[in-house]
Amino acid sequence: DLTSAYSSMSEKWRESTTSTATTTDLHHGGYYVLEIYNEEPLKIGAVGIESNPSEASKQHIPGSTIRGALIAQLVKRGIFSSGKKGALSPTDVDFLQHVHCQNGYLYEGEQLYVPTPQHLRMDKHQYRKKKAIGEDVEIFDIGQEGEKAGGKNQLPHRYVSRKEDSFLAGNVKTSYRLHHSTIRKPDERERDNIYNYQAIAPGQTFRVIVYDGGQNGERLEKILPPQHPQTWYLGGARSA
Repeated sequence: DLTSAYSSMSEKWRESTTSTATTTDLHHGGYYVLEIYNEEPLKIGAVGIESNPSEASKQHIPGSTIRGALIAQLVKRGIFSSGKKGALSPTDVDFLQHVHCQNGYLYEGEQLYVPTPQHLRMDKHQYRKKKAIGEDVEIFDIGQEGEKAGGKNQLPHRYVSRKEDSFLAGNVKTSYRLHHSTIRKPDERERDNIYNYQAIAPGQTFRVIVYDGGQNGERLEKILPPQHPQTWYLGGARSA
């Protein structure tokens, strides 16, 4: 239960991260919960195609992005001790093999919103009627015998959270940014120099679980110190 895993941490420490963002680091044993607040638009994991002048962005912060940010902080502080490229020290190998970062999902109003379970279904006709009058729609589990006929449509929301006996819909706010570059290469003019890309809108909070399965506690404490604001840059283009 990811919600329980995130919510089990009660002690909060203020920090910072993400394209000028703020994080809260909750430490419990080998687990750290990072609370990321993005102060600027954040573009991660574009999946656009070359023929389309618009690029989409993920609506969560991938664990690989957080992992890269952690390593960048280690390198910046000189405590990622590898020398030349390809030469890893034993402590670096331990970090790479045993520090795991989960995806960061929307955290709003003391609720964590996780990807909608794919085994849940509903009746879209009932949903439209209930939505018009502000009532909840019945949810079906297609894994339970006898419930397949009652609900055959997927839930319309990408992220949900559970509160008592109801699901709450999560909505990650996004915006589109216009990118304009007149020259791609010093000796060539760029032909396709205008395109749109989607970014996570600023002012939203995401929670990430970082797990240390090795002996990296001392290193993590140095880059995740309590009560110490930081600025981490994540995402794509600087203008994002």
